[in-house]
Amino acid sequence: MTDEEAVFWEKVREAHAAINGTRYKPFVKREQLVRWYNRLHTDSAEYKLYGNGIALPCAVYVLCGIAQELSEEENK
Repeated sequence: MTDEEAVFWEKVREAHAAINGTRYKPFVKREQLVRWYNRLHTDSAEYKLYGNGIALPCAVYVLCGIAQELSEEENK
């Protein structure tokens, strides 16, 4: 994590605390921030993202269209 990224994520933590009305306590060590950052991405969060991001029929329609276009290009 670069210094610039660390400053950005500390500001994110500070804004999050302000929005939720909780006390903001900055991390003393960079390792604490990196550990916090690495916990932001979990498999369950990713599954929720995919599950809630797009309706399955829409995804199927788009992917079928892509597959059709690719097969037409191969047949030219």
